[in-house]
Amino acid sequence: MAVPLTVDRSMSLSEVERILLEVGEELNEALAPGFMPEVRVTSLDEDSVKVELLLRISNPARDAFVASEVRKRTLRRLEEVKKGSS
Repeated sequence: MAVPLTVDRSMSLSEVERILLEVGEELNEALAPGFMPEVRVTSLDEDSVKVELLLRISNPARDAFVASEVRKRTLRRLEEVKKGSS
């Protein structure tokens, strides 16, 4: 499954990638054995970067739940990073 996210272009891409991979690893109980999460940049524009966290989950019925968890956890972490840099 691919979980698409759009982030502000001002964010460090390496920081966004690090956060997404950490979130993917946290959800490893939902992942297929032996699968490592991956991050893909799908598009760029002046203001934003569109990325996808690629996951292979073991139970497709939990697709929506896992995608929601990825988005929530990523948002929390990005907000923490933004607060820390203010």
